[in-house]
Amino acid sequence: MTWKQLPAAGAARPVDAPVAALRLSVFLAIATGVLCVVAAGAQTWRFALMTRGRTEVLLAGDVTASDALVVIAGWAALILALATVLALLPALGRTIEFAAARAGLTPSRTAGQRVGWLLVPGWNLYGAGEVLGEADALLRVSASTHRGLVDPRREVAGQLISHLPLRASRKLVVWWSLWLINGLLAIAVLLRGYFGTSEQGIADTVELHIALNVSASAVAVATAVLLTGFLRVITPKRERGLQGWVLLPPHAGAEGGAVLADAVRKK
Repeated sequence: MTWKQLPAAGAARPVDAPVAALRLSVFLAIATGVLCVVAAGAQTWRFALMTRGRTEVLLAGDVTASDALVVIAGWAALILALATVLALLPALGRTIEFAAARAGLTPSRTAGQRVGWLLVPGWNLYGAGEVLGEADALLRVSASTHRGLVDPRREVAGQLISHLPLRASRKLVVWWSLWLINGLLAIAVLLRGYFGTSEQGIADTVELHIALNVSASAVAVATAVLLTGFLRVITPKRERGLQGWVLLPPHAGAEGGAVLADAVRKK
């Protein structure tokens, strides 16, 4: 990816940190992960009943309850996953815009390009990692710039900033690996479900569904971890820890303590 430095007028453009949007995405991702575990448990119960059904007569209530749990948990996990995606799309876009503005750079992709890389089936197995990778790298670059460690404006416009931390972070590598595994399992489920009409094929499809739900849960949790890392870069620990403190001059003495106590009471 190639970033260009902002023109002088664009450098002053304020961009708010998407803290609330990222927190919402983290919450939805965690909830999705929990529901995917429930869906995996429902499929495991179904598989256990299928195994028992080979040698014994099953209770109608067990079969009905199992089917209902599979349907409810599966649809709930899917709906919540879609809600996570809808929340994550603008959150990621705003994160990239914020990090790029703070570093004095322009993003390498437009908003429309990012949506395409994230949503086009098949292509998003690669594209989603690229978009999240840009957000991850830009945040680390902007953090270095914000601390005054580097000045990307000294670089030649349009050239890749080679000495800044552009390597993928460990969290991103883990997320991307889980994302690829989940995508391959989804393809396997579709293919096996379409071509496997025998009893063994149905059993294989249920097993694949279990693996798919487990991997989807792992992706959701990894997404929450990655976004939490974004939040920590946007709101550094030292800044979060100092919120609400009142700075007083060294000579304030006892009078300063009274002022501080009064300020705390007002809060």
